[in-house]
Amino acid sequence: MRILFWVPYFTEGQSNRFRVEQYLPYLRAKGIEYSVHPFWKSGAYRILFEKGHYFKKIYYFIKGTINRNRDLANLADYDLVFIHAHPGSRYFFCPAACLKPLIL
Repeated sequence: MRILFWVPYFTEGQSNRFRVEQYLPYLRAKGIEYSVHPFWKSGAYRILFEKGHYFKKIYYFIKGTINRNRDLANLADYDLVFIHAHPGSRYFFCPAACLKPLIL
């Protein structure tokens, strides 16, 4: 079994560690393969909650959206998609990923 985890941030995000990353060793021990794909890259996380940096934030948002679309093109490689809230998930990515079982 292969699981795709869509998370908002890299390991810097506390919600990722609580909702996803603490379970990864268990999944690995059970022989379940997984991929963790964050929407915001590490560089974006450092500026995301600061004032300013508008053009960088727009750049990282567009880059994250392109990466999500690339993931959608490769959904056939996975049996299950776990979606931890991220920009656009409810309106675009979830309906597009409904070809696979989802965990929201």
